[in-house]
Amino acid sequence: MTLLFSDIEGSTALLSRLGSEYADALDAQRTLMRRAWSDHGGIELGTEGDSFYVVFETAPDAAWGAVDAQRALATYPWPQGEAVRVRIGMHTGSPAVHGEAYVGMDVHRAARVAGAAHGGQVVLSDSTATLVAGRLPEATALVDLGPHRLKDMPAPERLHQLTIDGLQSDFPPLKTLGSTSRLPVPATPLVGRDTEVASLVARVASPDTRLVTLIGPGGTGKTRLAIAVAERLWTTMADGVYFVPMATVTATESAWPLVAESLGLPPEVRSTGDVAAAVADKQALFVLDNLEQVADADIFAAELLSASPRSRAIVTSRRPLHTSGEHEFPVPPLGLPAADEVADVGTSPAVRMFVQHAQRVRPAFELTADNSAAVAAVCRHLDGLPLGLELAAARIKLLSPSALLNRLGSVLDVAAATTRGSDRQRTLRSTISWSYDLLDERSQTFFRRLGVFGGGGDLAAVAAVTQAEADALDAVSDLLDASLIGVVDDPSGEPRVVLLETIRAYALDMLAHSGDHESTRDRHARHFLAVAQHLVPMLEAERYQFAKARLGSELGNLREALDWTLPENEPVSMPAGRRALGIELCAETGIVWASAFGYPQFEGLPFTRRAIERDTRGDGVALARCLTHASSRLSIQGKWGESHDKAVLAVAMCRRLDDPHRLIDALNVQAIIDSERGAVDDARDAYEEALMLTRKVGNQIKRHEVIADMAIFVETHERDYERALALKREALALAHEIGSPFALVLDRHNIACSLRLLGQLDEALAQMRSVIPEALKLNIPSGLMYLAEDFAAILAERGEARLAAWLLGTADASHKTLQAPRPSPQEAEIAEPMATARAALTSDEWDAAYAAGHALPIDEMLQQALQETG
Repeated sequence: MTLLFSDIEGSTALLSRLGSEYADALDAQRTLMRRAWSDHGGIELGTEGDSFYVVFETAPDAAWGAVDAQRALATYPWPQGEAVRVRIGMHTGSPAVHGEAYVGMDVHRAARVAGAAHGGQVVLSDSTATLVAGRLPEATALVDLGPHRLKDMPAPERLHQLTIDGLQSDFPPLKTLGSTSRLPVPATPLVGRDTEVASLVARVASPDTRLVTLIGPGGTGKTRLAIAVAERLWTTMADGVYFVPMATVTATESAWPLVAESLGLPPEVRSTGDVAAAVADKQALFVLDNLEQVADADIFAAELLSASPRSRAIVTSRRPLHTSGEHEFPVPPLGLPAADEVADVGTSPAVRMFVQHAQRVRPAFELTADNSAAVAAVCRHLDGLPLGLELAAARIKLLSPSALLNRLGSVLDVAAATTRGSDRQRTLRSTISWSYDLLDERSQTFFRRLGVFGGGGDLAAVAAVTQAEADALDAVSDLLDASLIGVVDDPSGEPRVVLLETIRAYALDMLAHSGDHESTRDRHARHFLAVAQHLVPMLEAERYQFAKARLGSELGNLREALDWTLPENEPVSMPAGRRALGIELCAETGIVWASAFGYPQFEGLPFTRRAIERDTRGDGVALARCLTHASSRLSIQGKWGESHDKAVLAVAMCRRLDDPHRLIDALNVQAIIDSERGAVDDARDAYEEALMLTRKVGNQIKRHEVIADMAIFVETHERDYERALALKREALALAHEIGSPFALVLDRHNIACSLRLLGQLDEALAQMRSVIPEALKLNIPSGLMYLAEDFAAILAERGEARLAAWLLGTADASHKTLQAPRPSPQEAEIAEPMATARAALTSDEWDAAYAAGHALPIDEMLQQALQETG
């Protein structure tokens, strides 16, 4: 059988854009897809929301059905000119029959193939591609995407894309875990490193090697070499490779979240403990890039490998880590020509790289007998350093090799005599300096000021921070031609200016000696404070996904701004205004690290503590917000005493400031802490006051938050389930008004729980079944965890003990993975139905069902439970 899965990419965002017209779009999508399946003999086995699960007797039938479906979707007149993009994946195998459905690894493999695809894309497993080869529809073709590691699959799977003439064929890398698609894609082939690659592959693969550090000055090609080695080794590691860019961080507490991000961990699961738990059983290769500026980098690398005893790491750094078990590998420059004759020069790795980059800006450029001596001399002047070769080759657009050599030599001698460091580093710096000196004064100023950006910046930020005299795009174009910057597309398709870290370090050095370092840093911090002020409110409403994506692009800049305004060791002469700006930044971004990105004990809390300790101005709105943020973060860590103390301070300060908006936040946090500490009456009083204030100021978002929390932390805690249900329905009505997809899912889930507690099991089941597909799309691990066990409680009370055991097993596995023990009120809420379910089965039956659920990913278990109860 060929099993096909499909769903709409970005359906939640599409819903928010289309509003009431989404239902029409969904109906049209279902009609088009069902017609395509039916025309080619497909049998529909499952439909949830916008997703399909269909089986075909032959692989060509499935391929034809997918092609017809994509063509129909592409030509349909969707509401408001939107595009409904469906991802389709298929796999051919021999699944086992179970009732009226199929089960087994083939079903899971097909689902994983579909999950790796992008909207508009059709992806086939290798078995399916083999069967459809030569039997494809007209104007279609197969593209081999190479081996990929799919989640929970024991071995890599070669995947293929079915391209359709007239439709999109260029897609981002597949969304697979630990595969080479997780590595950066170099712009050019690797040149002249065959010996180093072979040596490193052998060394990293050696049983007694776990940590190899590639050492060399900036621009020697360490990152490119590490990527090449990882590409060779990924199939030998059971869990693949993970590339972790460290260039924007300086502290270990900021490094762990980057590892979590590379692993694909959700925002709620990015603490040190979370990462350690996630890597504990992995056999993976971690590429830790640009680790030299991370404080205690040796401890960080050692702790990562200690947490993952079967994993290995390749580190790129300008200096050794000097940690136990480290194997140092100095990265040499590229080989230089021994003579000036064209035959000898052409075999030199350094020359080959120079020619490669020269042809990117001047396609007709060739190595000839006339220019070979000059090209060889340029490469020798640059010591074969890859970055220097790239920068110099960019000038071939305007200069001949001999003209380039004449200009290069005079600069190198002067700069090398005044620059500290190794000879190679001086040569590289001289090369950057040469490109810099060729710029006019306006472009030099623009370049220097770009150095303050961490992770790059969009054109608006670049214009604001650099105060570009002319159009920022023109200034960017000039530096791009000089190979001093790069331009990439941000998630919205807009250009984003980026600098290599070596070049950025040079820009910062030039800025420090220019006299406008402080003013540029100030503009940078103020710009990103304004960005945060614009985007943060969206995190609480219908534009959450947009705001999260935008803020995610600016995490490096937020770190830069906070590190400058609230440094770990504050200079004695630091202006009070700079510190005040940092406190404002900390107050505004507190919610970013918690709600949006899940860094409560890494990014947010250290800065919040500094802000509170250093604000000597007395009462202020920013300080009150910092106290509230700190209280919330500390409560997540279970530090109830300290969190309560800060909540009390925040409430008192907001009262003195007569700021009802901030007082609502502080009271809400204090109420949650009071409830968890057993002071339910105090919690009720705090919630009642907060509710009164939301009515007074007309803040519906805060009103929703207070009502939803009060229903859980007061009424359900006190077993007043009727009152809790009424409050949850009031919260749901507000969620619809606000338009927050997250609030809608949360409130509907909470209503299902209250319906069960009131004995309304049919209504509870219907409510839970309707919310699970939307929760799966949001994919918030903690939310799915509670959903699974609350669904289990409903099914247990309905007598479906085996399913309840399955769901409890998968929920318990999530609690362990997330390192989140089940709260005692939740334990008490589900204990009785779980005991009933356990009693309905024999011990062996219960253990088998529980173990089956424990072994399955929670999203698959919820999907399977939906099918079983449908």
